[in-house]
Amino acid sequence: MKKDQIKIGIDLDGVIVDKPFFVPKKLIEWLFRAHHNHGKKYRIPKWSLEILIRKKSHHWLLRPPIKKNLEVLKKIIRQDLATVYIISGRYRFLNNETKAWFKKNKLEDLFKNAYINKKNLQPHLFKEKMVKKLGISHFFDDDPIVVHHLKAKIKRLNCYLVNKKKAIKIPRL
Repeated sequence: MKKDQIKIGIDLDGVIVDKPFFVPKKLIEWLFRAHHNHGKKYRIPKWSLEILIRKKSHHWLLRPPIKKNLEVLKKIIRQDLATVYIISGRYRFLNNETKAWFKKNKLEDLFKNAYINKKNLQPHLFKEKMVKKLGISHFFDDDPIVVHHLKAKIKRLNCYLVNKKKAIKIPRL
């Protein structure tokens, strides 16, 4: 298979960006989930105070890289095994924090491109749209909702549930 035919998509938070050290993962998940569903799986903040808290909690100082996952991705890229894209469900208001994280970690030129959810779609729907648009064949995410959704919607996609403890492994490419 030619390199330009192999495209890997990577989620950002929980896959290559760690959570803030002082916030339990269960609390983060509870805050991001839609509790009064109405067909939605995630909450999009509407109040300025919540947006401010989310922006502050995404400051690059509070979000260290997940080094073992980054090393695997660097190896894939260095060995020219695939084209790697970031596809993050982060909402539009986190665009500056996302750019700052890449810059401070000297990763702004590592990936082919980084896509964030600038239209504030439901994250699983945004990722589905981008995976289809880019022709991604392998996708790594830490959110079981996203992984199950993508597996159900895109049959040809190899979708992997990963996190800080369950690291990315180079897939059969």
